[in-house]
Formats: sequence, C-alpha cells, structure tokens
Amino acid sequence: MVSVSCIAQDCETWMLPILDIFDEALGESLLRYRLERLPAAIARAKQYGVDGATFPWTSTQTGFGTTLEPMNSTCHGVDECTGLGWQEQHINGDIAMAFRLHWHTTGNLTFLRESWPLINATAAFWASRLVHHADSGNWTVLGVVGPDEPSGVQDSEVYTNAIAAQTILFAADAAAELELPPPPSQWLIKARAPYLPLSTSLIDSNRTAVHPEFAAYNGGAPNCCDDERDSSVVPSPNHTGSNCCIMQSAAALLQYPLGLPMPVNIKRNDLTYYEPRTRSNGFFTGDSIYSIAWLALGNTRAALTQWDAAFNHMDTRHFFLFKEKLSGGASFRPLIPRLCYELGVVTPLCCFCAAGHSNFITGAGGFLQNIVQGWAGVRVEADAMRISRPTLPPTVTSI
Repeated sequence: MVSVSCIAQDCETWMLPILDIFDEALGESLLRYRLERLPAAIARAKQYGVDGATFPWTSTQTGFGTTLEPMNSTCHGVDECTGLGWQEQHINGDIAMAFRLHWHTTGNLTFLRESWPLINATAAFWASRLVHHADSGNWTVLGVVGPDEPSGVQDSEVYTNAIAAQTILFAADAAAELELPPPPSQWLIKARAPYLPLSTSLIDSNRTAVHPEFAAYNGGAPNCCDDERDSSVVPSPNHTGSNCCIMQSAAALLQYPLGLPMPVNIKRNDLTYYEPRTRSNGFFTGDSIYSIAWLALGNTRAALTQWDAAFNHMDTRHFFLFKEKLSGGASFRPLIPRLCYELGVVTPLCCFCAAGHSNFITGAGGFLQNIVQGWAGVRVEADAMRISRPTLPPTVTSI
C-alpha cells in the first residue's frame, strides 16, 4: 500500500495477489521494490541483533523505517529497538509470502533465483526469532505487534508464528527448486512445529476450540466492541484494558491468505468467535477476510454480511473510493511531535490522524480479492491454479 507515500505490508498482502493474476510484470515490479532495499533490511537486522534481514513496517525510497524509528535510530538489540516500525515483524513473512505467490503464479525460475537472497534472509530472521515454548514444546515469537495492531506488543501472536514457519518452509522449497543446499535442520525443526494453540476457555466461547490471537488474549462478550472507543491504527506501547474488541482477526488470516490446513469446525469457530468482536467502524480488509473465508466454507449467507460492509466503506458521493473508517473522514496533516509519537509515527511524511484514509487503496485490494479469491474461488497453489466453490453475489449475473 502507498500510504502518504509510504510502503507497508498492505502492498504484499492486499495489492499484489490481485495484480499478479492479471499482470505478472506489474506484480514483479512491487517485489523489486523489496529486492532493491534488501541491503537496508540486512543493516536493520544487524542493528536489531538478529540474523538475516528485517524490513520496517513502513518505508520509502531508502528502505529504512519511517514509523517510530527516527526517535530510536541509534538503538541496538531487541530490548532497545521498540515501536511499531521494529515490532510489527509479520511484514517480513508477508513479503516472503508475496514472493512465494509470485513464484506459484508465474513459475519464473529466473526471478526466483534472483529473489533467493531475500527469501533466505527473511527465513534466517525468523529462525533467529523463534524460541522454544516450554509448555508445548513448539516454537514461538515473543514481543511483536500482530495484524490486530491496537492490541499492542504481545507474545505468541498466532499469525506471526504461522507466517514465520511458512517463510522458512518456502525457503526450503525454493532451495530445492534452485538446487541449492537446504536450510539448516534446526530452522526446519522450528518451522514444522510453530506454536498455534487452541483454547476452549475464551470468554463466552461456549467451550468451543478457538485460536487465541496471542498468549494474553482472553476474549469477552460478543458485544464487547459496543462500549469501546475506536482506537488508533497504531497501538500505544503501553496498551491496557480489555483485549476483547479487535481491529481485524489475526486468526482468520490463517485461513486466508495463509491457507493453513485445519479442521473445518475450527475454521468456523474462529470466524464465528471473532466476527462479532471486530470493530465496525474501520479496517475493511478484515471484512474481506471474513467474507473470503466464509465463501471457502460454502456459507454464502455469512459471507454476504461482510461483502455488504464493503459498500459501506465506498464513498459513493464523490469518486467511488474506499474509506478506511466509516466515520471521522480523513485528515492528512503533520501532528505535533508528542502526538505523532503516541500514534506511532514521527515524520510528517507518514503522519496521519486516526480518522483514517479517505482513499484506502488497501480496501480496494481487499474488495477485488473478495471477488476473485472469494466469489470466484480462485487459489494459486504450488502445482496449479484452482477454482473452488465459485458462486455469484445476489443480482450479479457474471464475473
């Protein structure tokens, strides 16, 4: 996503999947932005005290971070380097998954070979971040911000753990395709056993098994968002209060776009639990996740609820653009430094008010994926492009 001239995870997760299907050269151009900035990501990993490469949450021309980092640009190590720019680390997996999707879509071995240094470096990063989870014997990442950003810094964030493992497994697949030595065996041990727990004790879950978003997630009543102020895109470093109300479901991301295999009843449980606990005012990518996942399960009625939400985010009075939030409009203006810090942004270039974007390109990408990967059921997998359960929304006669 280009967000006030910044590139973020939205580019790989919400832009590329729809572009790559229709124009592989355009998809490749988005990936080249990351390849050209790999040296900056390697330098950041050294500063952070880990192996491989770590990309910032938002970046511009240089490839160095534009979110919080100017205030701690001299930090060293995991304990010192804090804030969204350093700790929303799932972007490294999102980038790797975009390269995997492009490889599956195009079969371009030449570009895969050119991409190998990045693929290997992101896998090395996750191998150095995954630590042993004593209670389960599996492997987890500590101290990260997940896609549900207002939850703040958490341990064992479910999407981060899953995408860390998937990145390493993709590196193993890519090495085999390129006839290169496989990743170290310890990397693969970690990747084959990520900590993705199920809980039957979330509040008001009726003892059904659900993936907790992170270790400290307790859940709450289905209407827990009713009394909660719609919070900023960016979490406070000292987030407190109920964690029931979420911005978007990290657990739903396991189903799409990650496509992790799991029993159908667990898929339903995750969607049923988190959907009513998701803020209604904003972040329409979450609406698309729910709709696409429900369509994959063949539940058109449930999918329609979230499909319709897309049109609530469309500004039909002006240019049919998608708004990030349903209320509050948008305001792009430099904020006073302290407020910028509290919102997690410190430069006018990437400083925006919590009212959200009035031209939310991420939302447009989610809407288009809802059509192609949702209603049409298109999935690009390692061995083929498949179409599963294609159907049409009401009043639509063709796609």
